[in-house]
Amino acid sequence: SEEAEAESEEESEEAEAESEEEDTSSGSYVIDASEDDVALLAALIYCEAGGESREGKVAVGAVVVNRVKSSSYPNTISGVVYQSGQFTPAATGKLARILSQGANSDCYEAAVASLNGENPIGDKLHFNGGRGQGIQIGNQHFY
Repeated sequence: SEEAEAESEEESEEAEAESEEEDTSSGSYVIDASEDDVALLAALIYCEAGGESREGKVAVGAVVVNRVKSSSYPNTISGVVYQSGQFTPAATGKLARILSQGANSDCYEAAVASLNGENPIGDKLHFNGGRGQGIQIGNQHFY
């Protein structure tokens, strides 16, 4: 009976560990996102806002999240990022290079923050560097 008790204790610990792992998965994000999606978003943030503040990095992530939620854009992170004519680094190969070496930890943190719903730009779907309209964060305008 002690063996059976030890086995059931082990099983409940394993189940507990599995449910803890699930808490960090896409279930807690505001959109569906796999580990690969997080890495892709972090790499895009690095390419588009690597030199910007944390808020600027999160804002770029929020643009992608907003697009995934919008019926006007693809409904996946990779669909949005690789949509033709949208993000220059995806077309030039820079995104692929960063993705292969991995983005900085601050870009990963910004990606996760935006996936968790942090959003300094409201419903904005676009951004650019330089002079522009909309909300300015660092060197970028979100509109």
